[in-house]
Amino acid sequence: MHPIFVDLEIALKDIQAEARLMQSANARYAAVASAPSDDIDRWTYLTALSAGVEKTYTGIEKMLVRIANEIDRHVPDGHDRPPTLLRRMAVAVPGRRPAVISETTLSLLNQLRGFRHRVRNSYFEGLDPARVVENAERLPIAIEALAEDIAVFQKSFGGGP
Repeated sequence: MHPIFVDLEIALKDIQAEARLMQSANARYAAVASAPSDDIDRWTYLTALSAGVEKTYTGIEKMLVRIANEIDRHVPDGHDRPPTLLRRMAVAVPGRRPAVISETTLSLLNQLRGFRHRVRNSYFEGLDPARVVENAERLPIAIEALAEDIAVFQKSFGGGP
């Protein structure tokens, strides 16, 4: 087994743990959002959810960078690195590896990537609460899809059971 799969498994477990915490926070936010509350409560939960999505997506991207670095032997650079990296992971690199992620996972991750960009470049008032919740709910779906894709990739690459 290629050692990268051990590292990917560890990273994926950390990401899944973070997503579980976010699901709990999202449930608590739903209670706060439906009850009269002050702006601090809303700000606290929405900021936490936004940061959670941003940090967790960044962790996913680091996993993909690791694959690009160790297996492809090339990591895209420049201002368009994140979308280029995602597109590359969705296609096979002849002579190196099969596709790492499916088109479905690519779509989910692209949506999270776009949200991460928005979070990094906005103040709280610039964030739509519905979009924050939507992306917090999208995250576990994307992580599950990624986990399935990594398992298929590992088997195809010759590194798994």
